[in-house]
Amino acid sequence: MTTTPTPAASSGSNLIERAKNLILTPSAEWDRIAGETPNTGGLITGYVAPLSAIAAIAGAVGLMIVTGFLGFGGAGVVGALIGIVVQVVCTIIAVFLVSLLINALAPTFGSTADQGRAFQLAAYYPTPAWVAAIATIIPVIGGLVALAGAIYAIYELYVGLPRLMKTPEDKRVAYTAAIIIILLLIGAILYWIVFATILHGMMGLGAMALSTPK
Repeated sequence: MTTTPTPAASSGSNLIERAKNLILTPSAEWDRIAGETPNTGGLITGYVAPLSAIAAIAGAVGLMIVTGFLGFGGAGVVGALIGIVVQVVCTIIAVFLVSLLINALAPTFGSTADQGRAFQLAAYYPTPAWVAAIATIIPVIGGLVALAGAIYAIYELYVGLPRLMKTPEDKRVAYTAAIIIILLLIGAILYWIVFATILHGMMGLGAMALSTPK
């Protein structure tokens, strides 16, 4: 199959178009992705980092609203910024780990091991989760929207596996389930790291702000 270069990573319009297509027309978009040459660096800087950063910013603002730390002004913002950076870094690390997992499991499920394709899959399939996470800026309701996005991301993985990893039809469910189970373990660890960092940062800096003489 003829491959084409991955769209320019620096283009915001490409990011928006890809995210929209993955959500609205996943099968057609995964076919398009399968026709592109894997570009790990471009995917990180042009897709994973910016999209996860937007989701992280929304989540941090929502958390500050819930905990009431907006009253601490700059201190709360600094703590949130630290958490955002940690979340983006953790997300990039998670994408790498998931791509390694996808590639390592490929032979077990009759699929073709290809680290470049595995990274494409790991970078793109969480798209609905990242986009839906923007809604977490609205407490409670945003959490439900984010949950729906995470569930839809599982479907994205299911659709992408045969196109990128050449997974046989009778192995798709088992392959998807194996990835998700391990991913849930990784995600739980990363979530608590990020949550603890944001909360600790806002509480510590907020306390400093309150104790500083006016």
